[in-house]
Amino acid sequence: MNRFTLSVVFESRELPGGVQDILKTDAELLIPPRWADEVQVSRSDTPIPDALLLVIKGSLSPELRSIYYNCFRHAVPIAGICFKNEPEDDNAVQDLLDNNLCWTFSSANEGRELLRNEVQDWLRSLNRESFPYPQGDELLQSYGDIDVLTVDLDSLEKAREVIKRRGFVCLSGSLGAGKTTIARKLLVEASGDNLNPIEVITRD
Repeated sequence: MNRFTLSVVFESRELPGGVQDILKTDAELLIPPRWADEVQVSRSDTPIPDALLLVIKGSLSPELRSIYYNCFRHAVPIAGICFKNEPEDDNAVQDLLDNNLCWTFSSANEGRELLRNEVQDWLRSLNRESFPYPQGDELLQSYGDIDVLTVDLDSLEKAREVIKRRGFVCLSGSLGAGKTTIARKLLVEASGDNLNPIEVITRD
């Protein structure tokens, strides 16, 4: 069974009139993406969920902001619903707004409508191909000790220089030339710059 975990995290500031309990109940009724059999709703970002829905009231608290950036670093799809008004001058919320992934509501009924329509459409749009490529610390740990002495050090240094100038690098060479080892070494180094390493292997 393919289970889809949706983390629904509420701001610590209580919503009025029992709105929070109503939205919690309705979130359990959301339909999963086409590739999953069921939605499992959680209340935190541990373990890392398949998607994150923030329920926002006012400026993001340190706890909610931490959850946002933790999921962001793990490439988890994120959306939000804001009670009454979006927080001003909040980069996290502004990023969601810029991507049409944050919506406002001012009553329980409006919140329920957002869950049934905008949030449900967002969930249905999530492709299985975006989950879950190996990434983060678990990916780096799977590499073990990388022996760079098995690759051409000049090629490794040139790759570093290209990344520094262009932000990316394409590696080519014959089978066994060390392309994968160089790529993994570069991923380890990039993680030191607070980037989230992701390894995507395709049949092409």
